[in-house]
Amino acid sequence: MERYSVIVEHAPEALCVVQEGRAVFLNPKARELLGLNSEEPAGALFRELVHPEDLPLIEAGEGQGQDPRSGSTAVRIIGGSGNVRWVRITAVPIVWDGNEAVLYSFSDCTQQRRLEEDLRSSEERYRTAIENASDGVAMVRGDLHIYVNQRFLDIFGYERPEEVIGKSISMMIHPDDRQRVMEFNLRRQRGEPVPSRYEFKGIRENGAPIYVEVSATRTSYRGEPVSLVYVRDVTERKWMEEALQRSRDFYLTLFEEFPTMIWRLGVDGQCDYLNKAWLDFTGRSLQEEKGEGWLQILHPEDLSNFRELLTQALSKQEPFSAELRARRKDGAWRWILKIGRPFSGLDGEFAGYIGASFDITERKEHEEELRMRATQDPLTALPNRRLLEDRLQVALAQASRKNLRVGVILMDLDNFKQVNDRLGHLAGDELLVELAGRLRGLVRGGDTLARLGGDEFVVVIPEICRARHAQKVAKRILEAARDPFRIHGEGVRVTSSLGVALFPDHGGCAEVLLERADQALYQAKEKGRDRVVLFKAASGDGSCGTGI
Repeated sequence: MERYSVIVEHAPEALCVVQEGRAVFLNPKARELLGLNSEEPAGALFRELVHPEDLPLIEAGEGQGQDPRSGSTAVRIIGGSGNVRWVRITAVPIVWDGNEAVLYSFSDCTQQRRLEEDLRSSEERYRTAIENASDGVAMVRGDLHIYVNQRFLDIFGYERPEEVIGKSISMMIHPDDRQRVMEFNLRRQRGEPVPSRYEFKGIRENGAPIYVEVSATRTSYRGEPVSLVYVRDVTERKWMEEALQRSRDFYLTLFEEFPTMIWRLGVDGQCDYLNKAWLDFTGRSLQEEKGEGWLQILHPEDLSNFRELLTQALSKQEPFSAELRARRKDGAWRWILKIGRPFSGLDGEFAGYIGASFDITERKEHEEELRMRATQDPLTALPNRRLLEDRLQVALAQASRKNLRVGVILMDLDNFKQVNDRLGHLAGDELLVELAGRLRGLVRGGDTLARLGGDEFVVVIPEICRARHAQKVAKRILEAARDPFRIHGEGVRVTSSLGVALFPDHGGCAEVLLERADQALYQAKEKGRDRVVLFKAASGDGSCGTGI
């Protein structure tokens, strides 16, 4: 018996024997923990040592006539000096002096509890949308699982993937939240805006409830939209300092080293984070870019529209994207695609945007090149037939509203084939390019000079009052073509024939006007070339125009 007493007295953990609600024995470690000196009697009511708010944890088991001490419970203990400490209590029934008693062992967990509180408060400051490295991962097509990892199975209590793959996600969602979560999944795969982060009440394989935190995004798998879902079990969330530090280091490194330009906005639209890739692009410091500083590099013509877009997105808390120009550190303007996605805070509420920016300059240049090819003559860089017809339609509509005329001049070089035959097609092309340059200098800014193909050119002169205005322009073109050309070191002379038609005198639509100008051009050729002919409608002419 004496050796047992020595062991208890010198035990490294706090021990307390409680009999009929009173502490009848405290070892030195327990007295130290409770702030009692060695002379103070151990007869205090045990309940007086436990914080009032934690008494139900102690009394629950006692009131049910069962072992109240199975397992362990964390409660607050009030020491002799009034200080409060968190302790984890483990209790077992014993016999003490021939009567039933309970032996309580205490371990001080105050520091651990404080650490957990610090970790929880720190989480809100450091967590961002990208910090969603949840343990479980699933891919969902429609409402069926097509992939889950082992941790996902562990969270929901399944052993093999076959128990989940091909099954509906509804089997893991509690009826209380089933409709909401199923709707989120459907809308996400349709590309509609939904919360990217939320919590729901789930069901484990054995029917036990579980609470999980979900971070989901829409992506494409084998050509079909799917939801990529990250799941974390938050039922027993216990963060430790080391885990928090690892997550900080991981995500800060991920942000900093990610090659895509990453940024984050708060609910007020102010930027509070930009990664290294963004700073390398702008050549500016993080302090210069924070707040609204990052908007200073946007092109003035794009800034206003982007501000409006961002304001609307913030008010609706919905995703946004924009293509705009931004100044790179070397001064060059680059086209940037900005994509922002809303993220939620720990309380599930909208907390701002996490976004990425991509340099799409090459794509935009390619699109512009394709656009130019569709509307521009590749040899002379003049508008082609397609663009000519569009502009002619606009000119006719404007002239009709203002009761004015439109002049259409069709030009064709005389005997151009002889130039090609004598000097070659490359020389002929060079002559056409030089001729186009001369003609550009003869038309007004609002006129349209186009090449139809071969050696045919068209000039559209909008909003004129009299026919002679178009005829004067045609005569200047005639004279410009007569001036000799220097091609491959050789002087070349050509002449031209021109036909002129007027709206509405000779036609009321583009097709008829071009036909009338072509007829006048043919008349110029018939009369000996090197001249200008104004179309004259014969009696009963089928023109669709009307006179002024």
